[in-house]
Amino acid sequence: MVKVRAVSDELQSRFPDSAVEKASKAALQSLLDQHDVLSQDLERELSSLTLLRQYALSLLHDVEVPSPTTEQDERPSLKEIRAVQDQMESLLTQSRTKRAQTAQELRDREEVEKELSVVKAWIQETRELLLNPTPDIDSLLRELEVVHGEVVTYCQNVEKLAEQQQSKYLDLYTILPSEISMQLAEVSLALGAIEDQVLSKEREIQKTREIKEDFSSRIHDVSEKLKAVSAKFKEKSPDVDHAKEEVKSLAEDLDGCGRTLSEMDAAVQEFGRRNPLLAKQLSDAISKLSEMHHHSTRLADCRNNWLKKAVCYLDEYNEMLDFIVRWSEKAKSLVRANIIWNSSVHLQEQIRMYQAVLRESRELHGDLESMAEKVELLSEVLQVESMSQQVCELSRHTEELQQSIKTRLQSLEDADKVRREKETFHLLLVCDV
Repeated sequence: MVKVRAVSDELQSRFPDSAVEKASKAALQSLLDQHDVLSQDLERELSSLTLLRQYALSLLHDVEVPSPTTEQDERPSLKEIRAVQDQMESLLTQSRTKRAQTAQELRDREEVEKELSVVKAWIQETRELLLNPTPDIDSLLRELEVVHGEVVTYCQNVEKLAEQQQSKYLDLYTILPSEISMQLAEVSLALGAIEDQVLSKEREIQKTREIKEDFSSRIHDVSEKLKAVSAKFKEKSPDVDHAKEEVKSLAEDLDGCGRTLSEMDAAVQEFGRRNPLLAKQLSDAISKLSEMHHHSTRLADCRNNWLKKAVCYLDEYNEMLDFIVRWSEKAKSLVRANIIWNSSVHLQEQIRMYQAVLRESRELHGDLESMAEKVELLSEVLQVESMSQQVCELSRHTEELQQSIKTRLQSLEDADKVRREKETFHLLLVCDV
């Protein structure tokens, strides 16, 4: 019995007296293992005590007795065995109860850790999002709005979890275990930091979007102006003076666009330090506009140079027009005048006048062709429908006048020939007499 009592005392001494509520997770696992081992040892010793008691009874009666009587239980040896048995059974019950509490506490801790691990995983994903944001600003803002909603929800969940844990341990008349409180504090701080970062990022992206919208608006305005300038260059002016005024106005618009592009380019270079990707997109758009601006500027220079030539073309055209008009007036006056038939002198004089006008008309065809060429050249930038019609009418009119003059000249020459023949005949008659 001395040995039995020693074993009982040893088992009693091995009973963990640590408070489950204050233990760490590792300590809880250790407690669980200790209670498992202790329970196994207690069950084994209880089995041994049962055998020992049966052995003691057999010694008393020299026979195996299945169950002792009340009188036999009163014997000191059996009482002592029974006392040790009761003590071990009580210890086993306590161990099992304590083990169940420990297992429940461990499950509760694991459940808390599980919930917090979900939050930690989300925090890590969000950090990666903030470190590697989506290039598209609108998409990123939408993502940040979603993240902001999620962080608020997670903060509320963690706060609720902390309240539940504090209430649980308060009911147990103890404080929240440091292991849990540290994890809750760590996650709460991380969520707070994430919320600050998200809000900061939202403000930053919102400002970036405003800058982008401002740049996009200015880029759009310049683009529309350059398109309008290009469209104007394709239009034809009614005259050279109007074309000069228009080119001057377009050149001023181009200068304004050039200044705006230079300002935007400098601003984008500065902005590029904060947002290289967006700066590159804006820079590419500005580069395209700069090429468009350069092309439009070349068109303006070409238009200016062409207008200088157009002045010469118009001077030449008007000079030839003046010659043709003067010839036409002279030719019309001849065609409208009555022919004097009754005088040889007058006939000769009229013939010389008609011949002179016809000689002048030899240049008309070349001038009209040259005028048509000038009209073709001027048609690149001027509205030349009236000029083209003018050349056609002049060509038709001069041809009619030429034909009329030729016809009248032929009549004059025929009349002069007849008169000379008559005069010769009269002279011959006079000579014969």
